[in-house]
Amino acid sequence: MKPHRPTKHLGSEPLSTILQRWMHSLYLEGHTVRSTTLELERIAVARGASEAEARVSVAVVMQRWPAPKTAA
Repeated sequence: MKPHRPTKHLGSEPLSTILQRWMHSLYLEGHTVRSTTLELERIAVARGASEAEARVSVAVVMQRWPAPKTAA
């Protein structure tokens, strides 16, 4: 079963919150950092951000990309 993917929300939810939700969904689906970054930039632009704003917003959100688990 595929994880739930967020749908477009037309409310006043901050772009960073939307991108974090999408990042989590894409991570659960097994996407790479690069493919997730590109997808989040596309989503940000589709929601009205300029390309520069999208890159900055995505860079901030991607700092929270889950770190790989390491053996103790």
